[in-house]
Amino acid sequence: MRFVLFFAIAFGLEFIGTWVLLLFSGLKMSTRMNFAITMNARGGPGIVLATVAYSYEIISLEFFTVLILTTMLSSMIAGYYLRLQQKRDPKVFDEL
Repeated sequence: MRFVLFFAIAFGLEFIGTWVLLLFSGLKMSTRMNFAITMNARGGPGIVLATVAYSYEIISLEFFTVLILTTMLSSMIAGYYLRLQQKRDPKVFDEL
């Protein structure tokens, strides 16, 4: 339950923050959505940061596990979402 809550807050805040900042950019709604989803993909840097924090005993094993799971899940969501968008419209990424 804590993981789901942490993931929802982390994913939601970053998504909303990115989407709101892009409101004034003049980009289409779908492009703003793609940017917001992509910004949530923590990937390799998220794993490295969590590993360094854990190795210096800044965070506990439980929180390290939550960070790694969040990193993996957010990267998977972004990848699947962007592939789906490209399958629906091959020119979706041509705006920029």
